Order: sequence, then structure tokens, then C-alpha cells
Amino acid sequence: MLLDMSGAGQFSAPIQFNVAHSYGKISHGEFIQFMYFNITSDQETLFNNGMDKLFASRDRFPGLGNITLGRAKSDHIQYVLISSWERSTDFYQLKETPAFEPMRKYMDRAATTRGYHETGYKVLAPHEYLD
Repeated sequence: MLLDMSGAGQFSAPIQFNVAHSYGKISHGEFIQFMYFNITSDQETLFNNGMDKLFASRDRFPGLGNITLGRAKSDHIQYVLISSWERSTDFYQLKETPAFEPMRKYMDRAATTRGYHETGYKVLAPHEYLD
């Protein structure tokens, strides 16, 4: 198990997050995009303001099922932005539009200071699991 939004899963080395914003739901068959931002305390207010704007414009993102922002329960300032998409290409198409431009600056800032990482997965229905 990679992600447990219910809080009931058992992990050997869990990373826990407090949810700051959340909209929608993740469905079977959707594609999940994780964006991890490690930022400095000087950047946190600006980052949160940008995330507020991102969530306010979520209706402009075709194919979006869920978008959730969480802050790690740790001494380091780490955020994860989880989004789900109907098609694997939806997120990458969004990245090429002006609507994504404000997000790009936070990716670049995190990458040049404490770190940025991005990865994607597909949500499987129970009948799709391989034993």
C-alpha cells in the first residue's frame, strides 16, 4: 500500500500529513500525481497563498478528480500536493497551460532550496491487483 487516505493502513515507516485543503475524491482507475515540496520557513506563507489560489482555480483543470494539500507532521517544512486525474495525460496537459504557471514557480523554488520531487501512479480496482 502506497497511500491510505482513511488512516487505517499499517506502514513500517509512515509519513503523516495534516490536511490543509482537500476537494473531490479519488476513484478507481484514476491517475494520481504526488508533488513533494520541501521549503524554508521564509517561503511558507508565500507557498500557502499560492496553494489557496491553486485550489480556487481548480474548476479550470479538466479531468481533475481530487486535489489535496497536506503538511508533514515533522520538524522540516514539507508539503505534498496529491491530485487525481481521469486520464494519465490530463496532468501533463495542464502543465503546459497558463493556469499551471503559478505552480511552476513553487516547483522551481523548492528544487533550488530544500527539494522538490514528483511522481505518479494509477489507482487500481481490487480486481486489477496481481496476487
